[in-house]
Amino acid sequence: MRPVSIKEIIARRCARELRSGEVVNLGIGIPTLTANYLPQHLDVTFHTENGAFGFGARPSAFDCDSDFTNAGCEPIALKPGAAIMDLTTSFGAMRNGYIDVTILRFSAHCRLTHWAISRTGPAGARASGGRESAGRWICAMARPR
Repeated sequence: MRPVSIKEIIARRCARELRSGEVVNLGIGIPTLTANYLPQHLDVTFHTENGAFGFGARPSAFDCDSDFTNAGCEPIALKPGAAIMDLTTSFGAMRNGYIDVTILRFSAHCRLTHWAISRTGPAGARASGGRESAGRWICAMARPR
């Protein structure tokens, strides 16, 4: 039996907080793992600010399509009926109340770590979409090593 990581424990706990019928935005980091541990009896719609509604657990290496990614730029598997959109439309959906729950990452010192994604280049760091959404927040926090 393989040891269970703290990240997996947190992601499983986040998944247990969800209810059928909810639209759930997954923030970067540990929150993106939540889709891997959703109980089978729950029917939720996962959203990524990258422009997708309706994806499931992370696909195998053979089933990956690098055009479809979550907030952490990791591959996602689209479910039947999924919707793909541009970033502007995706953020618009968040700002207009289409998201029921947002799962965000916090640091061990209770600082919101999801507030900006550090990037190089002319755009620099920019705010992420999780803070834009309305509704309930679930916080994923890991302790320092």
